[in-house]
Amino acid sequence: MQSFRIPARGIIHFACLIGFLCASLNAGAQETTATLFGSVRDAQNAAVPKTRITATNEQTRFTRQTVTDENGNYTLPLLPVGNYELIAEASGFQKYLRRGITLTVNQAGRIDIELAVGSVSEVVQVTSETGLVNTQNGTVGQVINQRKIQDLPLNGRNFLQLATLQAGITPGISLISEFTPSHPGQVTFNANGLRQQSNNFLLDGADNNDGFLGTAAGVPSPDALQEFRILTNAYSAEYGRGGGAVVNVITRGGTNDFHGSLYEFFRNDVFDARNFFSSNVPALKQNQFGGTFGGPLKKNHTFFFGSYEGFRQRQGVTSGSVVPSVLERAGNFSQSAVKPLDPNTRQRFQNDQIPLGRISPIAKNILALIPAPNRGPNQLSTTNNGATHTDQFLGRLDHNLTAKDNFSGRYFYENGSSLKPFTNPPPVNVPGFPFSDDYRFQNLVLSEVHNFSPQLINELRFAYSRSRTRYNKAGYKIEP
Repeated sequence: MQSFRIPARGIIHFACLIGFLCASLNAGAQETTATLFGSVRDAQNAAVPKTRITATNEQTRFTRQTVTDENGNYTLPLLPVGNYELIAEASGFQKYLRRGITLTVNQAGRIDIELAVGSVSEVVQVTSETGLVNTQNGTVGQVINQRKIQDLPLNGRNFLQLATLQAGITPGISLISEFTPSHPGQVTFNANGLRQQSNNFLLDGADNNDGFLGTAAGVPSPDALQEFRILTNAYSAEYGRGGGAVVNVITRGGTNDFHGSLYEFFRNDVFDARNFFSSNVPALKQNQFGGTFGGPLKKNHTFFFGSYEGFRQRQGVTSGSVVPSVLERAGNFSQSAVKPLDPNTRQRFQNDQIPLGRISPIAKNILALIPAPNRGPNQLSTTNNGATHTDQFLGRLDHNLTAKDNFSGRYFYENGSSLKPFTNPPPVNVPGFPFSDDYRFQNLVLSEVHNFSPQLINELRFAYSRSRTRYNKAGYKIEP
């Protein structure tokens, strides 16, 4: 028989691991969920201990239970967002039932219950009460729910534009130009006067930050979102990273009913006005299309949801630049403000005319790539087409393993490129030197919640986020 001895340091490490995995119900792991708490009293305001409290999601029939302590208090943590019904049952009292409880992300809602003496078979149903008020902490934030996300106008269907509905949020002073790297998440804003790089973006609790631009990385379709909350002040230390806003986004999941959508948004240049510097109306062909579908794989147990969105745009970009005049292209600088000097004598050429034999063949070849001026002696105004092509997919699976185990998995993928017709940086701002911004974002979250007892619940979450971006890459082809 072999014997094993575990060193004291190993025991300490093992205990730390168990302590990390088995967090108590007061631990801060509620980035994507909500909490219900309160107390149960009788008509004489006496505590009713050992009352069984049950919260049930009205769409998926997900259920979580607990019992009140000796002081009549209860807590139901880690509740997925959605609409709930709450039931309280105790021996010698009528059953309490309240429906239509809406829980949002990061919410800590208090519901105090008063039980009436009677038979358990009798039910007291609460049909009208005020909304839940957060008295648990001082976090300042606002929820943008699914209806607002889908009904409010969004140019380009980027839900981050709704951030300015929150108090303390102002649109960022963006330096975005034709030469600035860009991708769909490039919406900037400032929270309480801090820099836009101080904001923190989360997708189902997973990091979703673009480390280069300081904005969100992947931006799911509005049809794939359940809601999002913007925290601007006094949020807990579990978020960290920056002192600006925390944008906590929750994706949609399936329910016991099948639901889906198909859409396409189309824009073109029919009603556009001519750019002041362009001789005609720049081209614009923009299509944004996609769909969603979700429902039960097994009623009350397993649910799925998926979404796809594509974005295609071809848009004319007008640019002006200074180019050599017709005389300068022939070496004649007699009418130019700047006079060339002979590199051999450091003196001006005779009559400010460079002899044709002195012009470098390399310079002639480069000059052939630069168009002649079309506005004034040395001004060039031209319109060339740029193109943006993006695809994104989102898939989510929620499964109730047992009455005490719940699993959730979600994967988001976005890939695209933005091709720009003029080179970077200026002033070589002439057609024929395009460049592109390529981007790919991936975001994965796996979560398992186990209810050990009414007093002990654990959430184990794994998150993976990857961004691959290549900005200002030389490009030679513009998609039609």
